[in-house]
Amino acid sequence: MSLLSRIFRKPEPLPHVIPRYHAATKEENKLAARRRADVRIELAVYAATTTPEQRKLEADRFFAEAASSRALGKHRGRE
Repeated sequence: MSLLSRIFRKPEPLPHVIPRYHAATKEENKLAARRRADVRIELAVYAATTTPEQRKLEADRFFAEAASSRALGKHRGRE
């Protein structure tokens, strides 16, 4: 039985696959909260300084470029 268990055992997980569980420190929490606040402020300023038409035009341009780059095979990591 021990021979069979050694042959058919589940392999050990690779080191890069082992999840790392830890509690964030107070400093890490402060930095994350600051980053979230910065993004919210940027978005609020952007919304306040652009018109809905400008935002729609930018979104349409972005999606058109994304579609064309996808058609050419130029998406994440394949440039």
